[in-house]
Amino acid sequence: MKRPTTMTENKLLLLLTLKTLGATEEEQLWRFIVECDLMDYFEFSLCRADLDEAGMLRTLIDEQGQRLGLSNTGLETLSLFGSRIPPSLRERIEEKGAAARAQFRQESSVLSDFQEDDAGFTVRLRIKEDALTLMDLKVNVPTRAQAQAFCEHFTARSSELYAMLMSTLGEE
Repeated sequence: MKRPTTMTENKLLLLLTLKTLGATEEEQLWRFIVECDLMDYFEFSLCRADLDEAGMLRTLIDEQGQRLGLSNTGLETLSLFGSRIPPSLRERIEEKGAAARAQFRQESSVLSDFQEDDAGFTVRLRIKEDALTLMDLKVNVPTRAQAQAFCEHFTARSSELYAMLMSTLGEE
């Protein structure tokens, strides 16, 4: 697949990608850019910095972390110059965007982390849906390896665990 060759085209691709995905974590944005074979890391970094400096990006901070989105200036720029994006690249972004958006939303709604304390490690497992916290569970485990395993397994099986808890605890 042919990659864009100009910095301007790369910036427009980044703006279109953000418009398609909505506000997203920078790492997720980078993963999407790579999966779509749009640009390499250096091009991405330069474009992101230039767009940020020009006021075309905005950073959103909430309890789920920091996400990157388009500012009004970025939206306006895309509407004025978006026609310069080759149709094949536009189609690639739009085709893969819906699935990626759903995947990123899922990733952002299942949160797990751990902290060391006097008793070992406290693991915090959460499931969120937009601003609503559906589940927030803390578990104490004795080792770092167990804490890491809990986080990994929870991320992989969160919907299954949530359904089991709701079924088991909701029984009459």
